[in-house]
Amino acid sequence: LYPEVSLRIVTPQRLDDVDTPGVDAFIAYGDGEWPRHAVELISAVDFMPVCSPILLNQLGGLGEPVDMFRAVLLHLDGLGDWLNWFAAAGVVGPRIDQGVIFSDMNLVLAAAISGQGIAIGDNFVCRHLLDMGRLVRPFDFAVRSARAYYFVTEHERSGNPAIQAFAGWLKSRVAQTTPVMHR
Repeated sequence: LYPEVSLRIVTPQRLDDVDTPGVDAFIAYGDGEWPRHAVELISAVDFMPVCSPILLNQLGGLGEPVDMFRAVLLHLDGLGDWLNWFAAAGVVGPRIDQGVIFSDMNLVLAAAISGQGIAIGDNFVCRHLLDMGRLVRPFDFAVRSARAYYFVTEHERSGNPAIQAFAGWLKSRVAQTTPVMHR
């Protein structure tokens, strides 16, 4: 619809970084508190375990959440997401710290897709992989994150027609996906 608009995609080191010079808008993951910016919610985030269907089959299925300790747990930057999910599921286990810690979500998902273990994924990043069947959810239980994905711009740029058009397009695309319900 806007052939005169060129997109350049930049990935900052941190998902909550909204201060990169020369960038007009950000899709940021955080608490929504960026005081010098206009902030619009894109999507709430529900965390849930995900794994390859092949791994789930090799494990003979998982009857209850504690059964996930039979597999390698895949972590992003630490144990926090798994600790939160297990606590919400009422699971106390001695081996939550087992597994592999990655510094990049793409590596976590690649390991999960290839059957190397079970990861904590979310309804925003994993939706397409779940829809394609490359990942499955061994349990329906999901935990709502305190953080979410936001469209963030500096206040003085928020009225720019190209930025508004991109924000509208992005929100319409996200709205077309069915969100994962949390419990």
